[in-house]
Formats: sequence, structure tokens, C-alpha cells
Amino acid sequence: MNSPDLPQLVRRWLWLVALGTLVAAATTYAVSMRLPRVYEARVKLLLTPGQPGSGIGQTDILAAQRLITTYSELIKTRPVLEAAISEAGLSFTYAEASKAVQVTPVRDTQLLEAVVRANDPGQAADFANAVARTFISQLQVSQSLRFAASKESLLRQVEQLATDVAQQSQQLDALRAELPGP
Repeated sequence: MNSPDLPQLVRRWLWLVALGTLVAAATTYAVSMRLPRVYEARVKLLLTPGQPGSGIGQTDILAAQRLITTYSELIKTRPVLEAAISEAGLSFTYAEASKAVQVTPVRDTQLLEAVVRANDPGQAADFANAVARTFISQLQVSQSLRFAASKESLLRQVEQLATDVAQQSQQLDALRAELPGP
């Protein structure tokens, strides 16, 4: 085959290439129209350290990364998702909700991104917002219970130390009274 035959060959089979392209486009369009529409809603949560300090060390960074990873898993737990379903007034089951929610840490930040997929844009947005609100409120309750227990423990320790100081003061006063005068 020489080069003058090439244009003739292309002209001869061009209709087949055009027909194949047209059939592929039509098939793709038909299939995509039959697929259900899926909408995404995204919500980002900022996680801040509990105790801001003067300096941040390597252990603080590792702890923050572990905390973000832990929180990304906690968001997908049954109590959070079921409470979010209830708050949003949706008829999802836990299994459907857990498939619809994907949570990932945003790289090199203190952000978590939750992506919710649903067949209705309103449901996706409502559920994403409900997941964020529910997680935040449950986290606040958990933290307040933890801090209440710590506070109670510290108060007991303060009372014990006050009792010990009072006893030591009494013993010191008794020893001073026993000392002979000058």
C-alpha cells in the first residue's frame, strides 16, 4: 500500500467510524438517562485541640492526627447516624445511611469532610447537616461527662488535701505547744 491509497481507504471506511461513534454516543446517552440521579452534599468540620499550648511538638501533631482519624470513624457509628436520621426526619435504615455517608480527613488540615449521597438533593443536604449537628452535640455531651468526672475527682482530691493540711496544722500546733519556752 502506498500513500496515494491511504486517503481513498480512509474515505471508503469513514462512514463506519462515524456510525460507530454515533452508536457509542447514543448508547452512552441511553444508559446514563436510565441511571438514577445521585446528589452529593458535603460538610466540613473543624477539629481544634482541647488545650492550646505555647508550643506544639511532634506528639501533639500525632495525637491530633489520631483524633481526626478516630472522629472520622465515630461519625459513621450507629448512634450518630440513627440520631441524624431521626433529626432529619428521613426514612433511611442504618445500613443505607452508612453506605450514603463517607468521612475523610482533609490532608494537612484539622478538617473532616463528610460527603452524603442521596437520590434527592434536599435529602442529601438535610442529612449531611444533621450528621454534623448530631456528631457535634454527641461529642459535646461526651466531653462534658468526661470533664464532669474529672472535676469530681479533682474536688475529692482537693477535699482530701484540705483535710490533710488541717490535720498537719493541728499536729504542728500541738508540737509547738509542747516546746519549752526560751
